[in-house]
Amino acid sequence: MQERKKTLTSLRAVKLWASVCLFILFPIILSAAVYFEDDFSTDKGWTYDTEWQRGYAAAGGGSAHGNPDPGTDNSPSADNYIAGVVLGGDYSLTTHDQYYLTSPAIDISSSYSPKLSFYRWLNCDLTAYTRCVVEVSPNGTDWTEIYYNPGEMTDNSWVYQEFDVSDYKGTGFRVRFGFNVAASAYAYSGWNIDDVIIQDSGALPTPTQTATATATETPGGCVAGVFGKNTTGTNYNGF
Repeated sequence: MQERKKTLTSLRAVKLWASVCLFILFPIILSAAVYFEDDFSTDKGWTYDTEWQRGYAAAGGGSAHGNPDPGTDNSPSADNYIAGVVLGGDYSLTTHDQYYLTSPAIDISSSYSPKLSFYRWLNCDLTAYTRCVVEVSPNGTDWTEIYYNPGEMTDNSWVYQEFDVSDYKGTGFRVRFGFNVAASAYAYSGWNIDDVIIQDSGALPTPTQTATATATETPGGCVAGVFGKNTTGTNYNGF
């Protein structure tokens, strides 16, 4: 009889644990909070260095090298706005260090697993002559390069890009797109950017230790559960 009671208690503990997972963890996993999104139809506070612009998509440039800028944006809306380098034309060949398009500060400090996504239409020279980059920062001061063109880029359609930015969470997160021009570079149509989104990926961080559960049977057949924390200190139990 005592053994049967222990078995029932264990089964009830398992059922309670499953209920906690369904009720608490699944909404977190399935919901992906959006911290920032921009289709460039309005000014959301980006900083535009030399040759960077926000405006209507305009086919043009790329007459000598690569492909032209797009004539339409990627967004499903009818605004047709994008951000880019010399919209409808090629970047100049004046040599310079990185010119940036920089986002406003975005608070992603409370996110679980943030990701950056956007659509690009990029045409540029070999890396040694024109380095096109994507950089991120948790505070607007310390920057990390997460992308650079591996060689000549000749996009002729919108290309989806996605990056895990979990290592750069902060209250002042920023992303910036840049390009430089070195001596002997050729002229290309450059960066075109649309539909930038920063959101939670919907996945919980992997704990270093799984949560544990103990259960005791109370009068009336109810089970009282006590759930632990993982070693990262994040409480997934909801209690």
